[in-house]
Amino acid sequence: MLNLLKSRELVWINADADKMAAAARIVEMEPTTIKKGTYSFIDSDKPTMAAWLTMAAGTHVPTETVYKMVKAVAENFDRVRAIHPMLKKFGKDMMTKKPADFAWHPGAAKYYRERGWIK
Repeated sequence: MLNLLKSRELVWINADADKMAAAARIVEMEPTTIKKGTYSFIDSDKPTMAAWLTMAAGTHVPTETVYKMVKAVAENFDRVRAIHPMLKKFGKDMMTKKPADFAWHPGAAKYYRERGWIK
């Protein structure tokens, strides 16, 4: 988003908070609010939805590569949280939330099992 702001003018498309919350539940997202001033073009609090985060890697990506990436993220929550206000709650629960029926990559599963985050 911040890179876009450097290259073009952006505007927020307003939405009804109740309708946004209803839509969020349908697609397994959480209703949330972007606070006034988060971006230069946000002049009042705006209802939106927060998507669940995912890191994806194909089966061709080596187990050790994914393991190291997941470990680096998991051991640096404070750095991840500092990237953007929407990541302020980033942590174990976000890393292991899996609302869709995707298989864990073996490298991610290995790290999560070592930490006791999944069975």
